[in-house]
Amino acid sequence: MVANCYIKLGEWENAQLILEKLILDKPENPRYWMSLAEVYYNYKNIDKTIDCVRTMVKLRPTNMDYLSTLAQLYHETATYELYVQILYRMLELDPHNPEIKSEIEKYS
Repeated sequence: MVANCYIKLGEWENAQLILEKLILDKPENPRYWMSLAEVYYNYKNIDKTIDCVRTMVKLRPTNMDYLSTLAQLYHETATYELYVQILYRMLELDPHNPEIKSEIEKYS
């Protein structure tokens, strides 16, 4: 994908323009949203980054990587209530994961 080439080159504006067009055409593709989240993250626009990752989670609600990314963003922004909510969702998908359980205990 051309947008990924721009991302690798650090040409964020070009990547953003392409990704926004791709998303208009295929909003159900979480890879486009992930790439756009990366662009926004590099712009230091955490709110838009979180919006993109939330969309990814809506599209693929059982994807642990997407949930983990969202949890990390909530933790990074000290939005601990939402952080713990996502951890509980992750625990539902992986009920025997000791790392998730330990992290929930820290913040509950």
